Amino acid sequence: MKPIVLALTLILIAAVPLSSQPEGHGKNALRKAMNELNLTDEQKDALGDIRTATKKEMIDIRAGIQKKRIELKEVTRDDQPNRAMFERISRELADLQVQQKLLLFDSQQKMLQQLDADQQGVFKKLQKYRKSAMRNSRPGHRGRPHDAMDR
Repeated sequence: MKPIVLALTLILIAAVPLSSQPEGHGKNALRKAMNELNLTDEQKDALGDIRTATKKEMIDIRAGIQKKRIELKEVTRDDQPNRAMFERISRELADLQVQQKLLLFDSQQKMLQQLDADQQGVFKKLQKYRKSAMRNSRPGHRGRPHDAMDR
């Protein structure tokens, strides 16, 4: 499952930033967002610490999700799958996915606490723009074109 990631949090919690990516992705997008937010050195350090801690926790959660998916495949591969086991593993998988979303939510809230009111406004505007760009870039998406930066 692709985690539903809140706009700029995706950038700030990028697992592997790639310098070869075009503008708007990876390191370039992170750098651009940092510039738009006008962060102090102290804020940059605090956000970096939050990002690092979140990435470490996310590794464990994603590994757990992958393991549960493998377990589900094993259960369904049996000639007579055990419904109770399938349900238990499915619930455990769902719990891990909720943990993942809560981790991202908590991380974003911690980041917002590091920003002043003006920076929070810019952050939310960037977040809205990023969310819209991601939604419109999905294959087969037929949403109406709009510029979220104007909202």
